[in-house]
Parts: sequence; C-alpha cells; structure tokens
Amino acid sequence: MATICAEDFNLGQNCSNCNTGSYDNCTPKDELRFSFSENSIVPCRDFTCDDLLNGQNVYITLNVWVWDNNDNKDYCTVYVEIQDNEADLCDDDNGVGSLVYGFVKDLNENSMKDVDLELKSSEFTYNESTEENGKYVFNEVEPVSYNIISLLH
Repeated sequence: MATICAEDFNLGQNCSNCNTGSYDNCTPKDELRFSFSENSIVPCRDFTCDDLLNGQNVYITLNVWVWDNNDNKDYCTVYVEIQDNEADLCDDDNGVGSLVYGFVKDLNENSMKDVDLELKSSEFTYNESTEENGKYVFNEVEPVSYNIISLLH
C-alpha cells in the first residue's frame, strides 16, 4: 500500500518540518545514510492495510537515523499519518472505535513524560500516560464527546 523511506525526510530547505540540518565533520552531506534502524541500514519501510488500525488511517512514530561513513549515528523522531483515502484499498473496520491522540508540553514547549491522562465522557473513561516525547494515544475509544483531564499526583 505505501513505502516510506527515511531519506524522504531529508527534503531540503523548502520543507519547514523536515531534516535540513544533518551533517558530519568527516562525511560529505550527500554520503550520509538514512535508516529506520539504530542497528543496521533499513532505508525504507513498507506499510500495508494490516498496519491501519481501522482500515482507514494510522498515526505512527518513527525514529529516522542518520549514519556517517564511520557508522556514527544519531536520530530524530518523526510523526506520520498513513491514510487509505480516495483509492480505498483497505477494508474499513467499523467495529474499531475512534482514535484520540496529542502531545503534552509545558509552557516552554518541553515534552512532558509520564503524565497520567483520563479521557472521560458521561458514559466512558479511558486512562493513558504520555510517552518520552509527550505523546499520548487513546486507541479504539467509542465515538462520543470527551474531556481530557490531567491526573495530578
């Protein structure tokens, strides 16, 4: 259905949220290698209908690693939404609920890890904690109106 390549995130200065600054003091920029793995060069990842939570879309977090010619490496985290839109190649699974996700940051835009959150409606309550990057995801929730509450300790 879709192939995503790590190098695709190196789109140059015309892309405001893409890699524009990967460099190395010994490896020319055009020889840097991009990978989805810390352990080996995995330049691309294939995604199929099985990867879509509900046959319609999925939000994923990927680490994009940049390797130099001496196998030194570092990474950045990217967030990707994969959709089965107009072509409608995947069977929709209407039995799966909705997806609610976002990021928790402090007033200085710093990500907040391990924040306990409650997704609450008059009928349903779901609990989740934020990841290292402040991201939270409530999967397969009933499609009703909710409030998100931070549970203070």
